Amino acid sequence: MPQKEFAQLFTTPNTRRETSTVVGMLAEGWYRDPFEAHEDRWFSAGRPTALVRDAGVDSTDPPPAPEWSGPLDDVAAPEPGNANDLKRADQPTAARGTPGLDGSGAMGVGFG
Repeated sequence: MPQKEFAQLFTTPNTRRETSTVVGMLAEGWYRDPFEAHEDRWFSAGRPTALVRDAGVDSTDPPPAPEWSGPLDDVAAPEPGNANDLKRADQPTAARGTPGLDGSGAMGVGFG
């Protein structure tokens, strides 16, 4: 195929519109349930699924229709916590210096 014909295939208005619809506009993730049966509904590849959420509890309920063509409202992401309650796997459980009698962390056993 000559290069000019190849370029015209990808620059026609119809091709651009179809490509953006197929590639860039498919909903994936949690959205407000457009059917208003639940608070949120999971969308996959642009289609509503049976996975729903109410008051933070996940459950299943088949969608009333297999397709949804209207606008979707994003579910707000939860606010990140301050992570003060998280601990590292290599963090000791006792405060430093606790095992030793002198507060150094050494067991206080001498050799000599």
